[in-house]
Amino acid sequence: GEGAAEAAFAAWLAARDAAALEDLAPDVVPCLREFAAAGWLVGAVTNGRGSARRLPPLAGLVAFEVSGEDEGVFPHRKPAREIYEAAVARARAECGWSGGGGGGGGGLTEWWHVGDCGVNDVQGAATAGMKTVLVKRPEYGGGPGGNPFEQGQSPKAYSFSTLSPEETAAREQKAMAAVPDHTCAGLAGLCSELTRKRRSGGASLLPPPPPVAAKRSKRRRLAATLRRLLRPGSGAAHEATVRAYFAAVEAQDLEQVRACFAERVELVDVCGLSKGEPRWATPEDMAARCGEFLAAHPDCRVHFHHPPTTAGTGRWVWAHWYETGTWTGRSLGAQPTGAPLEVQGQTRFRLDAQDRIEKLVVTRTFSDWEVEVNRLKNEDAAHHKDAEAKEAVVDRYFRAVTAKDLAAVEACFAPEVTLVDVLGPAGPAPRTATARQMAERVGEFVAAHPDCAVAYRPGGAPAVAVRGRRPKPAEEGAWGPEEEQEEEGEGSEWVWAHWYEEGTWSGESRGIAPRGSPLAVEGQTRFLVNAQGKIEKLVVTRTFSEWELLAAAQQQQPASLSL
Repeated sequence: GEGAAEAAFAAWLAARDAAALEDLAPDVVPCLREFAAAGWLVGAVTNGRGSARRLPPLAGLVAFEVSGEDEGVFPHRKPAREIYEAAVARARAECGWSGGGGGGGGGLTEWWHVGDCGVNDVQGAATAGMKTVLVKRPEYGGGPGGNPFEQGQSPKAYSFSTLSPEETAAREQKAMAAVPDHTCAGLAGLCSELTRKRRSGGASLLPPPPPVAAKRSKRRRLAATLRRLLRPGSGAAHEATVRAYFAAVEAQDLEQVRACFAERVELVDVCGLSKGEPRWATPEDMAARCGEFLAAHPDCRVHFHHPPTTAGTGRWVWAHWYETGTWTGRSLGAQPTGAPLEVQGQTRFRLDAQDRIEKLVVTRTFSDWEVEVNRLKNEDAAHHKDAEAKEAVVDRYFRAVTAKDLAAVEACFAPEVTLVDVLGPAGPAPRTATARQMAERVGEFVAAHPDCAVAYRPGGAPAVAVRGRRPKPAEEGAWGPEEEQEEEGEGSEWVWAHWYEEGTWSGESRGIAPRGSPLAVEGQTRFLVNAQGKIEKLVVTRTFSEWELLAAAQQQQPASLSL
């Protein structure tokens, strides 16, 4: 069906791009970078479905391109003059080029066309009035006509031609007759040579712009060139911004990523946790999110099944992309596993009048790192909820003491409670008690101090201390016995509180008559709360009231009452 045909075509196109990357000569990218640094404008003219702007190494170096299969160009492939005239028209329309006086009559002598085919490139471009460069690579068997396929010298054993022997011979004769304006064995030094001749160069290269002040940074020079070459708000300008965004991701240039976005960005993640609900972000947010992803995948590379292309009214740019790499970096708490990065998606970008991205609608798959980060977020949310529940148990205990509600006090404890009183008269050895005994001890204390009220020091309200981040105890070295210096169980948590009590010793308790002295006691306590929401252990470091000291002396019992 139609869907299967489209899928087959997409697979073929991806394979074609992969083959093009494999066969890319090593001097191509350095040469184009030299031209870009010198301010030259580069375009590509091709007969097939290949796209230089779809190949990551070339995407940011080619400003425009023309294919023999484009609407309005087909069936005029190279060496037809019409395809070269279409390239000139596109350079003028998309890049604002105003050089030359027209094609066919020598009016394009400032335009150089570079190629390896004496017929398609040299003779074809010459008919449009352009200057020509013929590349004859010795390593590929380049003979007089340049292209080894035209002389039966193909370096590929599996290559073939649909031309008849007679057609091949005729084409070879035409190639032999081609007279380029410049010939070279490779692209190294081509920029310097053509610059020396004070003319333009490259695969449809235009004259360099006026020199830019040396003070400007490289980024400002690039921005100035883009503004000069691309009309603001045009489809080509929008595509250039999206290409610049993807190039910045691959280059890990977060400042350039930020520069691609408007002040307020709407993000619709169709397959994400937001389930397509719009979210809003700043350019800094977008750059930070990109940085987190790249920290996890430092070797990330961006590729295209279909490169950024303007659609509809021109405000939207579509791209079908995929990313490769490896999860080797730690980011957002997720430990690397070495898993391969295999992510792809389709994104449409809406750009504003200043050629900045103001909205993204993305439908995509997710990396193992992203899945793990989402799992950790869910785990953190569950942990936060559990921590709040444990803190509430401890707070409820202190409130019950103030309210003298002994039933509520008892309800806060597990059936068996371990108590460690670090500064108590009996020493810090652990003792055990039942929930009822804990409530009875509180009852004796509040009987002596009927107006007792518990409060928290600033920052001392009950709070969960996660494993490995325990607060410092009240006194140096006052952790208690050695076993108390270690957490109990994997992932166990303690609730800490820094509290104080105020009131008056105005009641009789344990047979001790009141003396009317003020109650001024404080301490720090950590509570171990179990999964059932019950306090099962306390470690307390505190001062003592006058009543407690007398009660301990008279009965030779530990003074702490578990606060």
